[in-house]
Amino acid sequence: MGRSNELRLLLVLAAAGFLAPPVLAQDDPTSREASEPGQQPQGFTQRRSRLGYTETTPVFAGPNSPQGEIEETDRELEPAFRSPQIDAAFQPWRDWKSSANNEHGVQLSAHYSTLYQGLSDSLTGEDQASGGVLRATLKWTLTGRDTGDEGALNVMVDHRHGLRDVTPADLASQAGYTGLTGLFYNDIGLALINLNWTQSLRKGKAGLVVGRYDPNDYQNVLGMVNPWTLFSNLAT
Repeated sequence: MGRSNELRLLLVLAAAGFLAPPVLAQDDPTSREASEPGQQPQGFTQRRSRLGYTETTPVFAGPNSPQGEIEETDRELEPAFRSPQIDAAFQPWRDWKSSANNEHGVQLSAHYSTLYQGLSDSLTGEDQASGGVLRATLKWTLTGRDTGDEGALNVMVDHRHGLRDVTPADLASQAGYTGLTGLFYNDIGLALINLNWTQSLRKGKAGLVVGRYDPNDYQNVLGMVNPWTLFSNLAT
């Protein structure tokens, strides 16, 4: 299968159900209230959940980890606008996702991001770049559900592709800069980002991660520099 056909198939799958209805949303301030003492381990923040996945932010994992991205996509938001027709069309998919979580501990999320960048001057004549990333995430809790000491399999897969001849990850070199200005927006195609087992211990106060993972996700390094929403070059 050619790259263009592969990308077209992935985008069709995303439109068919992985992605939530498009809305411009703002985090609900009322969902940021801390939980009462004794209800959650220290470090959790209480939030409202749409599908019942989780009502707390992960203790150890950052926003780019599988747990963090699933929590964020499940967070109850206050939309800037809403389409009842789109809500109704996606309701069977949301019902299935909620049922899969309740019955089997399977949680799914996905998002599609694009980035465009331009140069005021270029050494090569290429002064524009754009790319896209389709990311799908799965968390399957197999042990310890509802005990605070859960064990889960986490999988995160990207499809990273260019939308022009030059991707944002390569644009900096066109200006003679040796760094990366659009770190994730390259054209590597399919990439396995995470494949690991996480085990919570002592009611979530400690834990283990075994397998393929980004250490930054478990050091909260990206809390203020999330490349998806803030600084695309991981600047601090």
